[in-house]
Amino acid sequence: MAESTGFPKETVCFLMRDNQMLLAEKTRGKGKGCLNGYGGRVQTEKGERVLAATLRELREESGVLASPKNLQQIAVVYPYINGELQCMVIFFKVRIWLGKPEETEEMINPNWFPIADLPWEKMMAGDRLWLPFVLGGKNVVAEIPYSNKERTKVIEKEVRIWTPSFFLPKY
Repeated sequence: MAESTGFPKETVCFLMRDNQMLLAEKTRGKGKGCLNGYGGRVQTEKGERVLAATLRELREESGVLASPKNLQQIAVVYPYINGELQCMVIFFKVRIWLGKPEETEEMINPNWFPIADLPWEKMMAGDRLWLPFVLGGKNVVAEIPYSNKERTKVIEKEVRIWTPSFFLPKY
């Protein structure tokens, strides 16, 4: 059975090793020009589920293969633009995968960055507000109001972040 299509779902997966995170530059779409993890839209109209989309996008954008059992859900972020909910973004991290991350048409210049020294100024504007909680070991649910469709500017006084002990629903 396909997941609800009430509003679009997107997924992002961060590859992690030791105390490092792999980031690559997006060449198109939301966050173009920003460093990010690997992900994209869940094709719910085709019956695709969140985990399948995460693994597909990871393979397409980095060339690596991962198992759903190795994906760890870390955040659910709701981006708003001009007060309108855009989608639900489900974030994962993975520490075990097959293959070597490589540059693709959509994600270029992949580089490992120390978690203690991430290039926040080159990442999507909302990431610096919620991702530190995740890197500190917490789960996050966040509402991030952006002032532009590229998601490069955040209306910080309207950001809401929760650190619940569990997620519902679990993907």
